[in-house]
Amino acid sequence: MKLLLAEAVNEASAIQTKYASLGLGYLVACLPDKLKRNLIIKIAGADTIAEINNFKPDVVGLSSVSQNFSRAKKIAAYCQPKGIKVIIGKSHITALPMSLDKNMDVGIIGEGEETFSEIILLLLENKFIKEELYKIKGIVFHDSDRIVRTAERALIENLDSLPFPDRRSLGLKPGDNFYLFSSRGCPYRCVFCFSSRFWQKIRFHSAEYVVREIKHLVNDYGAIRITFCDDLFIADPERLRKIVQLIKQEKFYKTVKFTVSVRANLISAESARLLKDLGADIVTMGLESGCPRVLNLLKGPSIKIADSRRAIDLLKKNNLQVSASFIIGSPDETRQEILETLSFIKNSRLDLFEVNVLAPLPGTPVWDYALKRGLVSHDMDWEKLEIDFANNHDDYIILSEKLNRQQLKELYDLFMAERRRRDRWLKIKYLYKRPKEILRFLKKKYLAKFLWIFPSLSFPGMSKKN
Repeated sequence: MKLLLAEAVNEASAIQTKYASLGLGYLVACLPDKLKRNLIIKIAGADTIAEINNFKPDVVGLSSVSQNFSRAKKIAAYCQPKGIKVIIGKSHITALPMSLDKNMDVGIIGEGEETFSEIILLLLENKFIKEELYKIKGIVFHDSDRIVRTAERALIENLDSLPFPDRRSLGLKPGDNFYLFSSRGCPYRCVFCFSSRFWQKIRFHSAEYVVREIKHLVNDYGAIRITFCDDLFIADPERLRKIVQLIKQEKFYKTVKFTVSVRANLISAESARLLKDLGADIVTMGLESGCPRVLNLLKGPSIKIADSRRAIDLLKKNNLQVSASFIIGSPDETRQEILETLSFIKNSRLDLFEVNVLAPLPGTPVWDYALKRGLVSHDMDWEKLEIDFANNHDDYIILSEKLNRQQLKELYDLFMAERRRRDRWLKIKYLYKRPKEILRFLKKKYLAKFLWIFPSLSFPGMSKKN
């Protein structure tokens, strides 16, 4: 049986097509060997329709966020008359399971590794019938003219039981920026974010597992930069200490750089130092607002503006590059409150930042608010959620009740002007202060690619430490 896995992405989007989906890599890795022996598996590139025509799969597994769900529906409609079974997963179908399209056979809710394997087993055994689908937990499917949702599937409690994602099937190669999940879940409930609702409670890989996966990326792929995708990489201080301790014992220590995400109120003098010891050089935070009232609205009472300032200062004290994201355009946010956020940025030591206009993503309180106002619906054109405010503010879904879209665009442009100023300064600073680091990065990147192609070659004076 031929199985094609694909992300429903915008082929024209450089950002969407640049990063491979680790989720698909996990699905491949978690398929039992007895199933893999009867499967020909391929992960599609950006043009899924072309891949379907060339590969001629029996089954297509689609991964889709809400912004790309219209594209997923088009792919499913292309598959249906060809008799290709379509399985859909990821955040959209988890948030809105009753939106399962008529051309999609099954939707997977939440974590998909175990569920997907059970569905593939039914297909291989020619038991893909409604009576059997009712027995699988954590799915939605069609039964006559209704959509059926089965019982909830338990979370994977022991994340260390999972194999590493199959990155070779994703087409990753030396010199790429590699991504890694060291945990799943988030204990916080930001009103704009679906992550905590998708992954539910926070669960961690052990420190030993994390370091083994890093070692795997270094030894097998020549990784020189790894980005932790966790919402809260530092949420468990003891685990962070253990990870740093174990990494210091490895040969690759200080040769690999890390990008990590943190929550400002969890940064302490110790955790900032540990991130530096880890080998992190870029730290990102979702600070969201420089206005106390709006920050409380977006992230709740557990974090304050003082936490944001302190976190930036502690990270900069350890010579870490600090990047942050902000959100403007909340329903009752005033012009003055937005300018407070801009003032916070201007007076901070942030190296980089990005600003987004609040978007209503399914499964979040912001979505519920937009739904009540009639700004979104369960059968809307999902491509509206993909609109870039910077390039098409006229069609963007505006939630603000205080500012019209033109006023919001003028404020947004003020943030962009400040961002351009910081971008220029950061480039100058790195060229002046770190020319050797830039040259070393380029050398390692292209040497790693060369050795990937010609692994048996060696050069005089070159040791494994190089």
